[in-house]
Amino acid sequence: MSEHRFLDLQGRPRAALDPADRGLAYGDGLFETLLAVDGEPVWWDGHWQRLLRGCELLGLPAPQAGPVHDQARALAGAGRCVVKLVLTRGPGGRGYAPPDQPDPCLLLSRHDAPPAWPSEGVAMRSCSTRMAI
Repeated sequence: MSEHRFLDLQGRPRAALDPADRGLAYGDGLFETLLAVDGEPVWWDGHWQRLLRGCELLGLPAPQAGPVHDQARALAGAGRCVVKLVLTRGPGGRGYAPPDQPDPCLLLSRHDAPPAWPSEGVAMRSCSTRMAI
């Protein structure tokens, strides 16, 4: 089951994502994917800090933590699910130059959680690829 909400930087609802949004046209934004259990996003503080670092690196205005956390918790509801936060720069003209006054949009979506990790664990590795900035 999937559900979504569009928000402004203060956590207030928006009707939809603008078709001219740079997140759609150019991938201009960032995202965090969180496990939520019984309405509480797991490792919220770590995810939020990484989102803020991404905003700083990309020159995006950051959303307000409290209202976004409240919306994520409400969207998560009971049980296990995945909550994805996608922050875009918002609408802008054609071309790669970002607008002088961005109007970011935050999309929160809820998705079914994948099956639990296998009891034998999973193979993981660290990636050292740096962002091209």
